[in-house]
Amino acid sequence: GYNYIQNPAIRHIGALLEEKIIGDVNLLRIEMDEDFMADPEAPFFWKHEAASGYGALDDFAVHPLSLIKALFGRVSRVMCDMAKP
Repeated sequence: GYNYIQNPAIRHIGALLEEKIIGDVNLLRIEMDEDFMADPEAPFFWKHEAASGYGALDDFAVHPLSLIKALFGRVSRVMCDMAKP
């Protein structure tokens, strides 16, 4: 999110939404696929520990939420599946 808000492609999508060229968006599905935390010996291991707070969710959720807010405004409802694969 923070990384992409000024991306020309994202800004173009924002303009298309604002001009109603895309139309109303009723559902948005975001998936965060990151593999750099796959190694438990990597320096990110603390995110897997309950004592660290929200862990990876807190670290990664801010990015898509920031992008969603930039494109669509304030979020009114959120549904998530936090089950482990």
